[in-house]
Amino acid sequence: MRAGGDRNLRQTIREANMKTADGGCAWALFGWGVVTIVRIEVVHPYGAVLDTPVLWLVTAILNLLRIRNEIGIRDLRLSCIAVNIIVLMIEIVRWKMFGSWTLIAALLVLFLTAFSIFRKPTTSCPNPNIPSR
Repeated sequence: MRAGGDRNLRQTIREANMKTADGGCAWALFGWGVVTIVRIEVVHPYGAVLDTPVLWLVTAILNLLRIRNEIGIRDLRLSCIAVNIIVLMIEIVRWKMFGSWTLIAALLVLFLTAFSIFRKPTTSCPNPNIPSR
């Protein structure tokens, strides 16, 4: 067995695992946003508003769009990095008010930011309707 072919297989498996972890973080943020919205509506904690959980939903949707269309949409990766950093700054400010409840979202957004920056998009075009460059 050639070493070159084995390296390509390991790289493909690593890329698939990274994409799965990236998607898992995005879906977890989406779920956490839904759970937080329901919690705010049921419990009515003091000072809690719905704007930040809705922002988590939008952030998760943008990151899921980035994962699905890795090379199809121009500058989507850069937009996701900017949105992730903005949400991360908001969560750092909110941490003093709400404590550990926002820590989960902050960690998920931190992981999504890292995936957006460091995970390389695949070279093949996943959508057959989009011509490869």
